[in-house]
Amino acid sequence: MRILTLLPVFLFFVNILYAQPEAPNGKKWKAIPELTDEFDVWDDSKWKKSLWNYGEPVQMVAENSGVWEGYLWIRATHDPNSSRWFKTSRIMSKAQVKFPMYTECSMKTAHISAFSTYWLNNGDSYNRDEIDICEHNSKPSWPGDEDRAYSMYSQYFIVKDSITERAHMPRVDTRNLSASNPAKGKKWNEAYQTLGCYWKDAHNVIFYINGEEVGSVKSTKQFTRSQNIIWDLWTSEFSWTGGIADKNDLSNNNINTMYVDWIHTYELVDESETVGSSTFRNQGDFNYMSTANPEKMACNQSSAGSTERFEIINLGNDQVALKGANGKYVSSENGNVEMRCNREAIGAWEKFTMVDYGNDIYALKGSNGLYVRNNMFCTSPTAGDWQKFKVVTTASNNERLFVDEQNEAEHLIYPNPVKNELNISLDSSVSDFELFITDLQGRQVFRQFVSGHYQSIPVKILPKGTLIIHIKSSQGHLAKRVLIE
Repeated sequence: MRILTLLPVFLFFVNILYAQPEAPNGKKWKAIPELTDEFDVWDDSKWKKSLWNYGEPVQMVAENSGVWEGYLWIRATHDPNSSRWFKTSRIMSKAQVKFPMYTECSMKTAHISAFSTYWLNNGDSYNRDEIDICEHNSKPSWPGDEDRAYSMYSQYFIVKDSITERAHMPRVDTRNLSASNPAKGKKWNEAYQTLGCYWKDAHNVIFYINGEEVGSVKSTKQFTRSQNIIWDLWTSEFSWTGGIADKNDLSNNNINTMYVDWIHTYELVDESETVGSSTFRNQGDFNYMSTANPEKMACNQSSAGSTERFEIINLGNDQVALKGANGKYVSSENGNVEMRCNREAIGAWEKFTMVDYGNDIYALKGSNGLYVRNNMFCTSPTAGDWQKFKVVTTASNNERLFVDEQNEAEHLIYPNPVKNELNISLDSSVSDFELFITDLQGRQVFRQFVSGHYQSIPVKILPKGTLIIHIKSSQGHLAKRVLIE
């Protein structure tokens, strides 16, 4: 994803709408890394160029696609020496995905008479499942088809043994979108729009434009295949595509290229599942809780490595479990001995209550009703500094914080709770960063790209309640919980 900059004295940010549907009870959305990309670089582990051809005049070639300055791009050019004169390309995911899932990308269409597409497919002409999220044509050449430039066409195919079931979502015209939708009245080449698809189950698919639900399809047969995500750019002489491209347009690089700014893809997981890792730093001696010896835990490390990081598993009813880097669960041992990190499953002794004292300070209360002390015995009847821990969450065990954890997090993201403005003030060595905010279910509610090391967000544009502020730069990733009042 490209980070835009202005003059050094200004901060530039872009708000992006997200369309993640509300997760069912007991579930939350979790990003699928293999199908999520900001396109800062070409990632061979995620994407490949699949170059099978449509009918003439399409000619798929590898050199007509790639990643440049934070965008995935696919370009159409003219080959005067071939009957396949429309040179273009296709990019497809290596990973596959199946319902229930949600995918969205920020996309801008080429301004030629051709389909700029975003779709899911697996199979061949005789046996396949396919969901076409969009087939945009912003400059149709077919006479009388001017409305196509404002239209979103979405459909599905289920083909079994050459027998095809197919249905279209009713055509969506951007001129009929809600007044607050950024796509209202715009052609698809005029700006980036966030297009989303919620593949809900074996029969139902729902489509979105910039967070606004715009329609759905329901199949009779069942979707049975996992599918790849695909973008391509192609033309044909048929009226249902909007007509053939003008060859003269293919030499104009200002209009002959479709772009994708980013893609985010999510799966539904149990609410108790967690992503990332947390450190527990005692407020009495400022050492980190550690599983270096899982049979006898200690709080004696001055810095945090992998053995000082834990997954916090939300069990509901205000209870959590802690999973160490060894994949085992922490046990309070009911206070009889030092805590251990050697349990394969979660029982009563592996359940804790995290008592919140604000500013990311928590005490751990065992199922025996007593608090964990820095000596790793769960025996304290009350919580003072020796029973309180600073909890800092990072994105994953292999990502580091881009600030020294000795710094108090409230000096970076403040105030907490937030009544008027949320402030982010990073070290001056940070030249730009990505800021995104999620709720406790993992739904993204806000996003900015910031040039500089400071940003302020008015609280009125954020939902009330506990949110997680994520800051990501080339130096790492930091996350912090805040309360929006």
